[in-house]
Amino acid sequence: MPRATLLAAVLAVLPAALVSGAAHAQGALSLQGYGYPTGQLSAGSLGLGGASAELDPASAINPAALSAGTRYSIYMQFEPEFRRTEVGGNASSARVMRFPGFLVSGQFRRLTVAASASTFLDRTYRNVYSDSQLVGGTMIPST
Repeated sequence: MPRATLLAAVLAVLPAALVSGAAHAQGALSLQGYGYPTGQLSAGSLGLGGASAELDPASAINPAALSAGTRYSIYMQFEPEFRRTEVGGNASSARVMRFPGFLVSGQFRRLTVAASASTFLDRTYRNVYSDSQLVGGTMIPST
């Protein structure tokens, strides 16, 4: 690498390094009540335990994998959930239909074009628990 290029790269990064402040840790989205991350894996990657997600064009993990596809393709994933809850002899069943992944892609000469949508967070359930705290000698219940 020529010295002029190296010097230009160092001078480009140096002001940001001198001005930047302390880096704070990121909060977990699930703790803020927005939901839980779904994983954004295609059915093929899920079948392999997520091992091929980085190279799978249908998974939303790595957008650069789209360039590996040489054909026009349409991908839509369907994930139904079947739930059954039993409490005290009473039973309840529910079905939730979700479409967590959708992708349309194609390649024209050396240019790959794609449009996709995927589920970011899942809020199909919530966690509730009861607790009590001792505050000033008094037990305060909370839910």
